[in-house]
Amino acid sequence: MRLLIAILLLWGTASAAVLPNSFSVEFEQIHKSVLRKRKQVSQVRLDYKFPSQIVLETEGQTETRYVSNGKTSWYYTAPFIPDEQGEVIVQNKVDLGLLKFFDSLEKGLKKNDYFQYNYHSRKLTFEFTPKGIQDLSLSSAVFHAKNSKKLDDLTLKDFEKIVLNKTNKKTLELHIKKVDESKKFSSRHFYFKPPQN
Repeated sequence: MRLLIAILLLWGTASAAVLPNSFSVEFEQIHKSVLRKRKQVSQVRLDYKFPSQIVLETEGQTETRYVSNGKTSWYYTAPFIPDEQGEVIVQNKVDLGLLKFFDSLEKGLKKNDYFQYNYHSRKLTFEFTPKGIQDLSLSSAVFHAKNSKKLDDLTLKDFEKIVLNKTNKKTLELHIKKVDESKKFSSRHFYFKPPQN
């Protein structure tokens, strides 16, 4: 869930920039295991609508779906064996620091207390403050641009890879595949109905 921050940081990189009211992103997530020296690859789709509405679907070894409509949140984990039941956790409140952070980007990055950033050699680097580290469990994030551009001209489409450095020393790579910054969603999109099984 915390990897969502990486997607949302970009729209606020310039002080005048604002986060779109809604968007959709697809990416490949590569989690590097330090102990097993293996890579775990997952396909991820993220849909966001201001305020506090989000759908995050992950397909890989474990299929998960996180949905929030701003009042209720659902976290669904699909069963390992098809005949078994999946698990759904429902919360009647949305007390997720990450969504508060997303919503704060709607006004851009002026006076941000989650991180500091710099842009050099096609790398946009975010160093998180103690508040950002506590809420997001990330120490830093590095966005790799495809080409050299001014910081004010960058959008998510200009990046090919995001590297997230977690506080537990693990690294997560996000390879951006598709971005739709003009995507519109109905309110029904941010409601989860558990599967029959």
